Amino acid sequence: MFVGQQQQQVVGLLDLGTSKISCLIVQRPKYASNRGWRVIGHSQIQSSGIRAGMLVDLALGTAEDQAELTLDDILVGVANGRLQSLHFSATVELAEHHVQRHDLRRLTQSAQQYVEQQQRSLLYLNHVHYTLDHVSTARQPLGLQGRRLDCQFHAVTTDEMTLLALEELLARCNLSPRNFIPSGLAAALS
Repeated sequence: MFVGQQQQQVVGLLDLGTSKISCLIVQRPKYASNRGWRVIGHSQIQSSGIRAGMLVDLALGTAEDQAELTLDDILVGVANGRLQSLHFSATVELAEHHVQRHDLRRLTQSAQQYVEQQQRSLLYLNHVHYTLDHVSTARQPLGLQGRRLDCQFHAVTTDEMTLLALEELLARCNLSPRNFIPSGLAAALS
């Protein structure tokens, strides 16, 4: 989301935990010498369950009041929905005998289809390791010659109904999800 005449990038983050709901609004000016993000609104409230989105609306409203803006979309940390971490491989045969971008897309599509077959919703997908013609490659394989490309993936999934419920909850707060992020992964990466 971009706000104002100064073209400042603003991002809203929402973490829906089992005991608390946290909202953070951060800003990074597009042409500023300071490259870091600046907190312009935040809130945290205790929760013993979400009823019709009132607590989420309260947390968002407090942070938006501090930031003096209204969010349209938000990044949402997901900690519920029986999160599962999966490791699996996908393979493509290389028609042109060297790795092209469409081969990498086919690998990713294959991984996404695998997750869908498990009747789970994909929250996160990462390429862990590539193998070209059964030889490990430590780098991006684009342009390398070979006949078969394998990729080890890591995915985090959740119950499909969990994401639908979260989307409905956000819609009640006049928001759309920019993306869903596994909360544990976000905490580990930060």
